[in-house]
Amino acid sequence: MGVSAVIVSIVISLFFIIMSIVFAFAVPNIKREWKFLDKKHTDSIRGIAILMVVLSHILQWTKESGLVIGGMRAIVGSFGAIGVAVFFFLSGYGNYLSLSKSLQVRSIIQKTTKHIFRVICVFIISFVFVAIARIILTYVFYIDSVTLQDLGRAFVHFRMVGEVTWYIKVQILFYIISAIAFIIVPSRYRNVCILILTMVYVAVAKIFNLADYWWKTAMCFPMGALFAQYRDRLYLYIRIRKEACFGFFTVLAMLAYIWILFDKNQVMILQLVAFAILGITISMLGSILQISWKPLCLLGKASLPIYLVHVGLAASVLGSSINTNIKVSIFIILTVCFSVMVYFLDSFVTKQMKNFRRKFGGNLTLH
Repeated sequence: MGVSAVIVSIVISLFFIIMSIVFAFAVPNIKREWKFLDKKHTDSIRGIAILMVVLSHILQWTKESGLVIGGMRAIVGSFGAIGVAVFFFLSGYGNYLSLSKSLQVRSIIQKTTKHIFRVICVFIISFVFVAIARIILTYVFYIDSVTLQDLGRAFVHFRMVGEVTWYIKVQILFYIISAIAFIIVPSRYRNVCILILTMVYVAVAKIFNLADYWWKTAMCFPMGALFAQYRDRLYLYIRIRKEACFGFFTVLAMLAYIWILFDKNQVMILQLVAFAILGITISMLGSILQISWKPLCLLGKASLPIYLVHVGLAASVLGSSINTNIKVSIFIILTVCFSVMVYFLDSFVTKQMKNFRRKFGGNLTLH
């Protein structure tokens, strides 16, 4: 086993050890007063999810190097889709709660525009950093060169060079679907509308033979919206049965996970159901255990910058022909540094837009 294999094995082992410690210390929280999907808990859950996505992509781009072998490869390889399932569930949950506070069409449109603007803003900032890094690395490590035409084409298609950045495109689609449901459908049927429109998207993705990652976690978003709609009822039910619900969600998550590991036929309906179950159960287990650790919270808050930066760097750095040990190290360092810069720049832009609205008024809402 080479040095690079040892490094990645240590990183993966540390992930499992840290997660085990976090969950072990969180178990006593089952008996404490509980808040249903509280923000500080969901931020920590997002932190875990983004770590899973990054580890999965490291494996994906270095699988030929034998960094992860045996059953561990299948386990770590599944992390990416599971992490996205959690993101979509929590996004559906948070977005539904946000829009449900809006009584006017104008407010719904403003909030949806705010969400989409934030995604686009983070994409643009991330794209600039990744493009600069790609150009510099071309001359330092002689990786495949990238032209201004390549960068322009990627930017116009709302993607990083070498990657499709499908997640943010689907996320924006879900924001639009939710806005449509809130504007044109009575409140009691909004989730039905979101579910139907999501299934239409899945059907279209299958008809056009899009890769399975475009659609297999899609059901998580409407499930998150459904949990938001019945939040109070679920809270009252789970609050007095937390131990039983914890056991139920754990068993359900294990069954769904075993299914996706061994499902070789990729049956659409079963894939959709399995990932919906994983998105729900992992989020609910994190909430019931009241997972809240500051490093995970910070990762969760910066999850979108981390996602875009690491995806943008993966093809150019991990996909290069340089020494595996060097490229994995460069990838991790650049991902951390650029994600921090993108996060703070995004926060700065958002703050300036808020100040602009307070000073000059207008229709742009960014709170």
